[in-house]
Order: sequence, then structure tokens, then C-alpha cells
Amino acid sequence: MTPTGWVVSGGVVQIPSGSGPWGGLATPSGSYYAGVQGSGAFIQQDVDGLAAGVAYNLNVWVAERPGYGNSESMRILVDGSPVLDSHHPPEQFTQMTAVFVASGPSAQIRFENDSPSGDNTFFVRSPLRCVCAP
Repeated sequence: MTPTGWVVSGGVVQIPSGSGPWGGLATPSGSYYAGVQGSGAFIQQDVDGLAAGVAYNLNVWVAERPGYGNSESMRILVDGSPVLDSHHPPEQFTQMTAVFVASGPSAQIRFENDSPSGDNTFFVRSPLRCVCAP
């Protein structure tokens, strides 16, 4: 099942909170989280209603797949430019903040797996919401 309103590429799945095969991790709210599995896989969405030149905080909950080593890494891009680069997510869902300056009234937000090849997955809280606040 693909998260509604998002564009995905590669191994992206929606996972029920507490699912044993995915490490038993519970999402901080909601019933699902997205797993972005494999190098190059991503999930992205356009966000509208921004003001050009204004700095925004992008708040998101992320985690690694428990029990699969420490080689998972992810990055966040806004309009193709990294705002958080090659970050290893924590073992439990943790809220992270990335700051970006809007170049126009909308921006493309992308969460991308940049792990080495292999079974490396990071999780993003679902239902997915980019919370952008100046």
C-alpha cells in the first residue's frame, strides 16, 4: 500500500505500527509508518503555501529498522538540495527538524534512502505529514 498523496520510487511500503517482521517498532501516533527500503528509494511530496525567502522548519519523525545493523542512512532534500545529508536515524522514532529557505510558493520535499546496498530501511511516521512552520 502506497501512502496517499505521496510519490514513491523503489522499495517503499506502508507498515502497521508494531509489525514484528519490521522490528516491532510502534509509531508515535497513527496506525502506520512508511518504510523506505534500499539505496535510492524515496518518498516525496510537494508542499504549497510557502513564502519565497522565508526559512521553514521541516519537522518529521524517523527511525531505523531495529535489528538490522547500523548501516541505514537517509537524507532530506528540498527542491533537489540536501537540507539533511547522510544521517543515520535513531532506533526509536525521534522527531527531527531540517531547516530550508523557500525559493517560491511551493517546494518538493523528498526523504531518500542513501544507505549502502543491501537490506537497509529507514522509517518515516505515517500518515505522512510534512509540518513546515516558519
